[in-house]
Amino acid sequence: MWMPTWQRRRFHELLEHQREGHLTALVRQFSHYHKYTLGTELRDGSRRILARIIEANDSRDRGPVLAQLRQEVEWFKVLARLCHESGAFASTRAYLYVAELIVGLAKQNEGWLRQTATGRGRRADQDRSGEAGQGQSRAE
Repeated sequence: MWMPTWQRRRFHELLEHQREGHLTALVRQFSHYHKYTLGTELRDGSRRILARIIEANDSRDRGPVLAQLRQEVEWFKVLARLCHESGAFASTRAYLYVAELIVGLAKQNEGWLRQTATGRGRRADQDRSGEAGQGQSRAE
């Protein structure tokens, strides 16, 4: 299961947010009406995004899974904006916190898509590190 260090860090950060219930705590502050409509969709959307990240990381052909992840992140972005505009978030600061996470996810996914499209992966990293050539330079 290969993932660049910066993606691994971001992935673990997202898992921490989910596990610690940051999003759940924000949804808990929603009014009764918003909690069981938009709040439920927010929680479910965050779980779907995490599932897609895990699926993409385990997949050999990441392209289609990452395209689905892009769709999930875009929908989550729209949903968060709807929550903000409807007054579901207790404060603008809460919305900005969620928006920052979404932007980070979108950037990470776009980078992963570019990396996948160029064919850069495990083999390219091994060649650069010298593992493929047993540490010998080509000039020798």
